[in-house]
Amino acid sequence: NLINKAETEELRSKIADIALKLADYSLEIAKILHETNKDNNNTWKYIAGGVSACLAVVVTVATVLSNKK
Repeated sequence: NLINKAETEELRSKIADIALKLADYSLEIAKILHETNKDNNNTWKYIAGGVSACLAVVVTVATVLSNKK
């Protein structure tokens, strides 16, 4: 785990910031793909699952960071 290997709080914070930005990008991509594939429910379910996975990573990172303090 990247967070566990980070040696400084500053590095942990940067990793958390990057994870949050990636989650935001994933959500934006999911919105764009949803708009272009409105008629394809299976694709939307797949995208929603990917976004959920990204959000789970963000929650995990935030939890690890809060436990490090």
